[in-house]
Amino acid sequence: MTPEKIATICGLMRINSQLSREVARLIFVEGKNRAEAARITGLTPAGARNVAQRIERWIERAEKVFPL
Repeated sequence: MTPEKIATICGLMRINSQLSREVARLIFVEGKNRAEAARITGLTPAGARNVAQRIERWIERAEKVFPL
């Protein structure tokens, strides 16, 4: 996924936390796993998992209507 797409998704989802946005970028753009993204950002592993799962669910629903 491109940095622009993940930034747009985070904006549409109203993910305002810079840490959460960085976790999303690391996971969905750079391909890091959730544990690595949590360690890099200082977010808890559970927090990184929650961000990733929310975005994955949103993408899954959005892809039914709009091609991503």
